[in-house]
Formats: sequence, structure tokens, C-alpha cells
Amino acid sequence: KKCSPKQLVENSNGTIDVTIESESIYVCAYANYKKSSSEIVCSEAYKLDKTKPTAGTIDITGTKGENDWYVSNVSISPIDGTDNLSGHAETMIEPVSITKNTTGDKVIVTTKDRADNVSTREYIIKVDVDEPTVTLTKKVENNKNVLVANTNSMTSGYSYEWYKNGNIIENAKEETYTTTESGKYKVKVTTGAGNSKTS
Repeated sequence: KKCSPKQLVENSNGTIDVTIESESIYVCAYANYKKSSSEIVCSEAYKLDKTKPTAGTIDITGTKGENDWYVSNVSISPIDGTDNLSGHAETMIEPVSITKNTTGDKVIVTTKDRADNVSTREYIIKVDVDEPTVTLTKKVENNKNVLVANTNSMTSGYSYEWYKNGNIIENAKEETYTTTESGKYKVKVTTGAGNSKTS
């Protein structure tokens, strides 16, 4: 069809590289022979999109603990990405749920545009649904009582706080505590995810 192109490029071999991204591109051509020129004719409109889309994000359903841990199983759903040229085609995620304790499972979001360009985004999800168990035992060493906190293994790890007569003992953060005075002692074990238990 006839048209009025914005720019003409002299090219004797009849080829042209199209690099401009657009949703409506026309390639036009005309021929010169001696002192005569043909009319300018153009192709039908076509589209070029070489740019990757913006990857989508995720929405997580679950109970959030501390330090970016979840203390329940989680389900994950995608939030669509965007593309300003050819348009968003689909956004997918893998996996869609985490139902086990993990120090970090990778969730991958994949977004594709209508030109089949692809972008990905990664998230790390940490889950520890278990509560700690703790029992307190006592042994005597060098005429002193040594208290030992016995705990189960926790995915998120744990920390200790010791108390005497209901008051926290400063700088007592280890698995064992050696008493120097009589009193009522207890230990609080807290997981990295925020679950705690006292003995």
C-alpha cells in the first residue's frame, strides 16, 4: 500500500535491519532506476518487542514469626507482572505451597509477555512450625549446682534466657548455668522463628 514513511534509508541490496521497538511498525521500500523512481510501498503493520517484562511478585498466606520465619505452613499465589509494549501474558510460580520445615526454600516467579520475552524473580521462604521442648536437669560440680537445659533440635535454631526468682539473669545466654546462690531458677528457650517454652 502507499504510504509516507518518516525516514528513508538508501540501501542497494534490498534489506534493512529493524531495531526500533513498537506496537505498529511499517517497512517501506521504493526502487530507483536511472532517473526514474517507483512509488513508495509499505508492509502491513507488525510489532517488535525485545524488552523483558517486569517480573511478578508473590502473596504469601501463613503465620509470620520473627526474623523472616513463618511458623505455619504457607500457600503462595502469584501477583501478575507488567509489560508496557506487547502486554502481560502470564505469571507463574513454583512451588505454590511449603508444608515442611526449611531453612530456606526458593520460590521462583516467572512472567512472560505476549512476545514470549521472559523475566524471573526469586524469593527465599523459611518455615519452622515446631515449638521447642525443654527440660531442666541439675548436676553438681565442684560443690556448685550446674543447671542444664535439654532441648530438641529446631530448624530455626534457639536461644536461652535464665531467670532467678522470676528475674532475668544478665548475660546468662548459654545452655548451662552454674548457680552461686540458692533460689528458684528457670530457663526460657526461644526459637529463631519466635516460638518459646519455659522449664
